[in-house]
Amino acid sequence: MEIVHQINADYEKRKHEYKALSFDSYCDQEVLYAKYILAYLMDNDLGITQDQLDDFVQHSYFIKSKYAQEVPEQIYLDYVVQPRINNETLDASRNTFYELLKPICCDDCVDTIFAINTWMISMVQYRSTDARTQNPSLTLKSGIGRCGEKSTFLVHAYRSVGIPARQIYAPWWSHCDDRHAWVEVYVNGAWQYLSAGDSAKEFNNAWFTPSASRSLILRTNQFSNLTQDEAIVEKRGIHTKINVTHHYTKTRNLTIYVGLKDCHEISIAILNYGILRNVATLKVQDNKATVEIGYGDCFVRVQTNHKIYLKEIAARDMVVEINETDLLSDIGFNLIQVPFKETIPYDTSDEKKQTLYKTIKNQNLNQYHKRMEAIKPEIVNTKAHQRLKEALGEPYANQVKACLTQKDLFDFDAQVLIDYAKVVQKWKKSVPSDIFQSALLNPRVSHEDLTFNTEALVQFPFSTPQQIYQEIMNWDSGPCDYFMEDTILPFEVMLKRKRGTLNDKLHLITMICRVKGYPTRLNRHSQTLEVYNRGKFEPLGGHLSYELSIETQDKLLNIALSPFSLISESGNFDLDQPISYYEQGDYVLTLSKRYPDGSVIGKVVPISLTQDLNLEVSVPKRSYNGAFENTDMRLYLDESWDNTLSILCFGQVDEEPTQHIINELIEISDVLNGQSFSLHLYNIGNPNHEMIQKLKGVISNTQVHTQWDKHWLHQIIQANHLDANVLPFIAIIKNRITLWSTSGYQVNAINNPWIRQIFID
Repeated sequence: MEIVHQINADYEKRKHEYKALSFDSYCDQEVLYAKYILAYLMDNDLGITQDQLDDFVQHSYFIKSKYAQEVPEQIYLDYVVQPRINNETLDASRNTFYELLKPICCDDCVDTIFAINTWMISMVQYRSTDARTQNPSLTLKSGIGRCGEKSTFLVHAYRSVGIPARQIYAPWWSHCDDRHAWVEVYVNGAWQYLSAGDSAKEFNNAWFTPSASRSLILRTNQFSNLTQDEAIVEKRGIHTKINVTHHYTKTRNLTIYVGLKDCHEISIAILNYGILRNVATLKVQDNKATVEIGYGDCFVRVQTNHKIYLKEIAARDMVVEINETDLLSDIGFNLIQVPFKETIPYDTSDEKKQTLYKTIKNQNLNQYHKRMEAIKPEIVNTKAHQRLKEALGEPYANQVKACLTQKDLFDFDAQVLIDYAKVVQKWKKSVPSDIFQSALLNPRVSHEDLTFNTEALVQFPFSTPQQIYQEIMNWDSGPCDYFMEDTILPFEVMLKRKRGTLNDKLHLITMICRVKGYPTRLNRHSQTLEVYNRGKFEPLGGHLSYELSIETQDKLLNIALSPFSLISESGNFDLDQPISYYEQGDYVLTLSKRYPDGSVIGKVVPISLTQDLNLEVSVPKRSYNGAFENTDMRLYLDESWDNTLSILCFGQVDEEPTQHIINELIEISDVLNGQSFSLHLYNIGNPNHEMIQKLKGVISNTQVHTQWDKHWLHQIIQANHLDANVLPFIAIIKNRITLWSTSGYQVNAINNPWIRQIFID
């Protein structure tokens, strides 16, 4: 009864948003499900239709008897009935997925879990994609997705057959750059994890297990106010971030004492991609905050009263204090971050079992590649492409489509684009063609959903960019109880409520300016708006811009700049182009360098930009002897490897870690092609894979070896003191001597200053 009371109370707060929706056809249990869904929808989802609600409600009621009879009601509601998984667009396709999966489901829940995961191999494979998180239906249409999209897809599939599932994610890794997401299922009274799209028939053992075991914090989402028995990292409105770190690694209970006035929350941060990134935001109560985290170095950060405080947390600290002495001053704050070194291995010791898994996976990959031959946006989204062409004419329609992302081409709403393109067309000849294309015709600002009403933007009662800017920036700010991170609030919701976060407002201002004929863009460095005027883009808001240049003796440093007022990072520039122009204001400058062992050193410096500024900054020095290995490989490589500099890579192209390596090789192709260099790929899988073809297109001397000896491969990896069962393996070899090697999941293993230096030298 407690759950029913909570749902009813929370629904009463939101029912005024859904006056057009009806429960008349629902039974009592379905009414409860409907109230639960509507009580805990995010503001981004307020446009839910009756058909969408019916899909979620009626399917959840229908499917419960399959596998979830003994599942606790809170878990069934939060991890089957709940429509949302992370920050994807609402996707009412449960019944569609159920019909797809019905032939492979069986009476045993565990067997069904593994069968669905294997089926996914034939439907979706990993590709690095843009920031907009596509929903499961779009992932199904396109056949590709990054880890967050793959895991969202699999969770949606499990929920569609009544199996409670949730997405687990490392907000940021400690041992390397980037992050990852995977899946947990609730079976036999406990949560078990597995990799999305895998043929293994076992829980809690995956290629990312070693990385997860080095994590500082791992989380999952709950989108409701229902009471649950797991630890909470943070809660904002109805969005609860649940701490699951102890499922994957050793943990410590950290207590942070706060000796600062008016401090209500603090952040735990780690260096990743050159910037301090928040991994947890904690409430301060009775002058302290507590959290369960993994081992390894990190930092506590407080931003209050226009000041920033920073304090390091050493690898095994249980108690720290942050106070006025930790104020970030003009001299800066030195950063040293060493990740947790102990790992839980990925167990591949049973060769017979691994061979079976690989055979099953390859069979499904063959099906996937056949399926992908027929997947093209114009085929999948035929009606929308045809409508756009008919309404705008082929040349203009193609110009509109050139503004879209690959994801957009699969799922755009033709009417939205037609209405918008017709409005801005009148200014086509008033500005240069490239400005019209990028800052007027472009219906996208960043990763928002393309679902806006053009007429509502046109009718906004202010005309000039300055008036539009001042009016919207005066609206209420900050997130509400139904705010979803990493999303942009629909423009119609903002216009109705006259409120939104800073990022929401900047997107709305941009689009209103565009429909009124002012080419406008959001500067990706400074997160400020710029309007095209008299041949150049000028800041909107009346602020001046100044030149900022950075000088440092260490040429291997990554440099990043963030506006002081924003919690999240927003811009960066590197030393190849050390001068940039920024709007006047307060910023935080971060300089850092990640070493091959995963540790990072750096410095954080506050900057007040009120004039042109040239800074000379130094970072702490660290003794490091592990960059070059000098392992003799003459026993395993013949004379043809003499007098050459080569990269040797073993790894399956369809696997996410290998694709990270391939993408990084592509990114540094300019450095590699300038050398007497060769790239050797072994055990790569399909030599005609699009990623291999892309790699060969930018690195001229790429050799794909389709024949190799497995014993020889293992010998080479073991000679470099690495686990032969952990792929991908990559080594830089000169004259049959290994200069550097690594294996496993290591983002930015290749595209980093250390490796670039090997080729430059």
